[in-house]
Amino acid sequence: MEAFLMVAKTKSFSRSAELLNVVQSTVTVRIQQLERKLGKKLFIRKTRSVELTDHGKILLPYIERVMELIKEGEQATISYGRYSERLTIGGLYSVWNSAFYSIIQKYRQKYPQVAIRLMTNHSDEINLKIKDGLFDAGLVCIPPMDPAFETVPLYQETLELVKSPSLSLEKTMVSSKDLLSLPYIHLDWGPPFTEWFIQEVGQQELMGFSVDDAGTLLRALQLGEGIGFVLHQTVLEQIQNGTLERVPFYSNQPIPKRTIFLVYPKRKQHHPALQQWISYLLEEIKIFAY
Repeated sequence: MEAFLMVAKTKSFSRSAELLNVVQSTVTVRIQQLERKLGKKLFIRKTRSVELTDHGKILLPYIERVMELIKEGEQATISYGRYSERLTIGGLYSVWNSAFYSIIQKYRQKYPQVAIRLMTNHSDEINLKIKDGLFDAGLVCIPPMDPAFETVPLYQETLELVKSPSLSLEKTMVSSKDLLSLPYIHLDWGPPFTEWFIQEVGQQELMGFSVDDAGTLLRALQLGEGIGFVLHQTVLEQIQNGTLERVPFYSNQPIPKRTIFLVYPKRKQHHPALQQWISYLLEEIKIFAY
């Protein structure tokens, strides 16, 4: 499995062998054994590289998840005895980079015997890893439509339009329709923002510059490359210290807020450490205000 993942990543048998510290023939034999076992070709050999076949593309995410589980098991074994419990929590970039993180800090101070691992992913990836058992719980904006999950709404995040002070705009007040003619940097914040944006501005494909994560968006905004919608709590410090500033904005419909949900599998609802974490989180969230 390790050889399969390495070849899929490097697209090279020789490079994979080098990284795995084995001879190339060993990698070739391992791939051939896997192909014989499955009865399917997994790679297309080209002159200078190899590519996954359709069967290989189907297999890839499953092998990735198996290897992640093995890694999790190794880490749990190594840390056994040092910590009484381990929790792996998936979350959005905006969650870990907001005032919400203070709850994590206080939990770690109160329960130092629990090892915490925070992972950053998109909502769909977090939901999948919870289902596979790689994450114990997640903080997402798109909850899974699966009866095997428990879903608890936690709080709402506010979006606002910002830019760098170094970027000059002709208009002091920007409307939703102005975004098509301005240096706007688009990030799809998911529903209900997606639907609001299409109604107010147009299809996302019309945007000249789009990114898929908040970190990249913030970097571009700080460099003065354009204006963009960001979550209030993730830029509060930058606005206060003057590295970013709000752009007065109006639209026909108000910018929708984004709800953050706690999700976890029902099969773990009696897991002591997870229930302790959830109880603590729900108590702290009562005083967590935006």
